[in-house]
Amino acid sequence: MKIKVVVLSFLITAFLSLNFVVPQLIQEHLQSYMGDVQEAVSKYGLDLNFEDVRLSYIPLRVRISKLSINTKSGEKVVSTDRVDFSSWSFAEVYNITQGDMGVSDLTKLKVSVQQLEMNEQYLSPRLQSALSELGYEKLVLNIVSDYDYKAETKDFYLNELSVEGFKMGKLSLRAHLTDFSMPNGLDLKDISQFNQSSVKQFSVEYVDNSLMTNVKTLAQKNNVPLDKYIALTKKSDNQRDPANTEDSEIESGLREFVNNPRSVKLAVTPEKEIPFKDISLMMMLSPNKLIESLQPSLQINGSTVHLYKTAD
Repeated sequence: MKIKVVVLSFLITAFLSLNFVVPQLIQEHLQSYMGDVQEAVSKYGLDLNFEDVRLSYIPLRVRISKLSINTKSGEKVVSTDRVDFSSWSFAEVYNITQGDMGVSDLTKLKVSVQQLEMNEQYLSPRLQSALSELGYEKLVLNIVSDYDYKAETKDFYLNELSVEGFKMGKLSLRAHLTDFSMPNGLDLKDISQFNQSSVKQFSVEYVDNSLMTNVKTLAQKNNVPLDKYIALTKKSDNQRDPANTEDSEIESGLREFVNNPRSVKLAVTPEKEIPFKDISLMMMLSPNKLIESLQPSLQINGSTVHLYKTAD
């Protein structure tokens, strides 16, 4: 009987520690960590402010609410309604807040930024003009980055990398790379870090909200028929590749999207993963062979558009 009581007491203590003590400890470290971030930002002449930073247990998530970066004079540079960090473990959250590991060391992480808004004066004049002409008063973005890296197999899964413009549309990337080694810092400008990895799957999708409608309205206002732009996709007869289907199918699909804009998705699913270095070489020497190797598929408004003919 005493053994049962001891075991029950241990289980109750473990439960209370997991649900109250450990989260509270991490919560305190989160506050301290954000203080360090504020100090680091201030070195650049900026102030970082936030309403709250909180750890939730189910689901395991760190949320920073009402975050903004301002100039020393109090002028807003950028603000966001909330930033969520999820898909990680208690140990990883704790190690980051303790400074024992960096965010770049995580092999699995989802970051969601909601209602990111930048002060319009920090946007380029050209972008400000384009937004105004298209009928948008300001640029508000939702951004999601979600990846998972399997170190034992060197598989990198980009579950989602998306940018959604409020009332505009959403652009999403997804990918599966093999033979991938996580770099100490991911510099997208340094393409060489991908040379040793291979593409197994890749897709890019655009889902329209109002952007295409506003583009058409602007084109009509300026007497620019969009069909002229679509016609540019059609090659002259002496440039056509006999391996390709007639361009009219792609042209028809694009016209369908212009008239009824919903979504466009381009996916690459080669039978065997293709190294990045081979893609670069084939792009220069044999573009047609590259297309056949990648086996791309195009969907416009949910309907498949054939890009090329497979060998009989």
